Amino acid sequence: MVLVVLVAVLALVGLFTVNTVVNVLTAVTVLVAIGYFARIMTDRELSATERLRMKAYLWLFVFAAAFWLIYDQAGSVLNIFAAERTDRDVAGFTFPASWLQSVNPILIIIGAPLFALLWLRVGNRVSTPVKFAVGLVLNGLSFVLMAAAAQAAVGGERVSPWWLVAVYAIQVAGELSLSPVGLSATTKLAPVKYASQMLGLWFLATAVGDAIGGQVARLAETWSEPTYFLTFGLASVAFGLGAVMFARHIRALMAGIH
Repeated sequence: MVLVVLVAVLALVGLFTVNTVVNVLTAVTVLVAIGYFARIMTDRELSATERLRMKAYLWLFVFAAAFWLIYDQAGSVLNIFAAERTDRDVAGFTFPASWLQSVNPILIIIGAPLFALLWLRVGNRVSTPVKFAVGLVLNGLSFVLMAAAAQAAVGGERVSPWWLVAVYAIQVAGELSLSPVGLSATTKLAPVKYASQMLGLWFLATAVGDAIGGQVARLAETWSEPTYFLTFGLASVAFGLGAVMFARHIRALMAGIH
């Protein structure tokens, strides 16, 4: 009902545009996440240990949102690069840029069992916060590589699509370091009272990252491509290194959960 009223008001004042809708959705998504964390953290029925673990989970949520902010630009900024900056001619046939979107799921199918085996072998020697940090660093490095690809394409040159394949490979390695680990951590850190709702909260991290990423992607229209990719790539790497520095503190907050 509130949404209907809001849309009606925006339409009446002439502000019902795509940009307005995107801005409103971004604000609502972020506010819902903040509100839900506030609700859980102020619930007096939570035990001291559950409250402590939720503080750890808040860190993981922020890391995840920062990861998806970059990762999910594959369908927007990277896809535009594929369409406008890559040489997609093979034996006289120009394949659609959208075909490159298939690289990600193919690599996930290939990489998932390998990373599952890896995490089983390392066991508790590598903590959840460190795995998140690895995901952030790899995600950032993928954009650093994209900056190199964009620099090679300066002046109208079309670069090999293998640049994007390499970028997606790095991103998939980052996703397999963070996404399944995050799902596991969510179920382990969840307060008993909010066990089922916490999975929804985990996927809300994706929504928050995508919402903010949609706003950030607008900068790609005004910044040069190499600058855009390098700036956010290095920011993600720095964020990941910062996560490593706080890993021991976060692990302490997790109260026995690895």
